Amino acid sequence: MQSVLSAIPVDLCKASRTPCTAGNLTFVHGVRLTSSNAAFGGLSGLVMLPNADSRTDMLLATTDQGWWVTISVRPDAESSIEMVPLNDESGDSVVGRRTTNGAPLWDAEGLTRIPGGDLLVSFEHYHRIWRYNRVGGPATSIRVDLALADACVAGTNTGVEALQMLNQTHLLCICEL
Repeated sequence: MQSVLSAIPVDLCKASRTPCTAGNLTFVHGVRLTSSNAAFGGLSGLVMLPNADSRTDMLLATTDQGWWVTISVRPDAESSIEMVPLNDESGDSVVGRRTTNGAPLWDAEGLTRIPGGDLLVSFEHYHRIWRYNRVGGPATSIRVDLALADACVAGTNTGVEALQMLNQTHLLCICEL
């Protein structure tokens, strides 16, 4: 699903003529994203994608509604957005689907790239982490579902909120309780 994305520049340092910094961090570029697509929004995980075109930054996000969102951001041109449904292990879209217990299948939260380039996505409500070898492809469970359910259950909006690869073999999962 291709949509027009409006990327309005945000200048956090407008009043200053010097680089905007916070400690060792320097603000480089900011945009306010809007889209005509009603499904756009609720961005959760966010990773940079490798891109041969150095003039375009490629960002990949997941949404609370079960979508992959690929965003090309170019300061000198109109940005674009592509939305593709997250799929289950059979390759079927999770958008709008629920488990037999009524838990939403679509509520994607954490996103990280692992060594080799595959992507891990965590989900709330129906606790799991799925591995994807490409955007739009089928999921593969990494078989931590029961451990996540035991560790991350405390209410109705719980689960792994954030993921981050720490090194080649260690994955950090942060639960929302």
